[in-house]
Parts: sequence; structure tokens; C-alpha cells
Amino acid sequence: MQSARMSTDSSSPRSNLNAMNSNHPLAHDISWMLGRVWLGFGEVRTRALEPFGLSVRDYVVLKAIQAEGGSQIDLANLTKIDKSTFAVTADGLESRGLIERRPNPGDRRSKLLTLSRVGDEVLAHASHAVTAADNTVWESVEHVDIERFSAVLQALSLDTFESFPAFSVRRFHG
Repeated sequence: MQSARMSTDSSSPRSNLNAMNSNHPLAHDISWMLGRVWLGFGEVRTRALEPFGLSVRDYVVLKAIQAEGGSQIDLANLTKIDKSTFAVTADGLESRGLIERRPNPGDRRSKLLTLSRVGDEVLAHASHAVTAADNTVWESVEHVDIERFSAVLQALSLDTFESFPAFSVRRFHG
């Protein structure tokens, strides 16, 4: 990810970003700002995924299947998507040939979700589009600041809210 300096061109939407934000009445409300960032990334990713016929939720489910595989219930817990919503999402992805359900050798009652060959190809292209879209959001932010921001978000999402059942996230190693 490249870092870019703030543009001084007054026609640039980012040119007066600092002045505009510091004068905003909610500029010091961290929850409001995080909400704006979350909504902004959601919109950017929605646009990036449209050509692939994917929603942001579809993308998250495909990424989780690619990274972890596993049963539908394990993946629903991993992604923090409601189990019934996850089931509907998985059904849609399966009907489009992007994922497959295979027997679970360790539990005959459950199926393991895996990416199909087509799903793997679609996800690879969609991931490139999402990365490019995300980079446009970060273009005015120094790389070191992105790393710090990411570290703070990881600490909050993985540590602070771990005791909240609705927000707990399984720890990853490696």
C-alpha cells in the first residue's frame, strides 16, 4: 500500500479534509467517526464487488471459507454472522456454484464448506478489486498511521470486547 500526501489542489475532495474535520461538531466523537469509516468502507466495497455479483457479506463468507474452511456453524461463529443469515448466504453462494458442501468426516451430521473452482477464481478477482478500492480510501494516509490504526482496531476487537459474547472472536495464531 502506497502512502500519499494530502493534495493541495482545492478541487480535490481531500484538500480541506483536516480543516473540515477539525471543525465538525462530532470531530472528537470516536464512535461516530468509526461509524462513518465503517459505512464508508462498506460503500466502497459494495461498489467494488458489484461487478462480481457479490455483496459484502458474500465476500466475507467466501474469505472465511478460503481462510478456514469448516462447518457452517463454525464459520458463522467465526464471522459473527447470525446462523440463519449465514445459512441463507451459504445457500445463495452454493446455488451460484461458488461454494460446495462436503461431508464432514468428523461429524456425519454436518457438512464442510469449501470454495468451488469457480468460487476460488471469483474470490481472487474480487479480492483484487476490494484491495484496489480500499487503497483509494487510504491514499491520503501515511502507511505508518494505517499500521497504528490497524493495531488499535485489533486490540479493541480482539481484546477489549472478547468478554462480550456477541463480539468475541476466535484468536488466530500464525
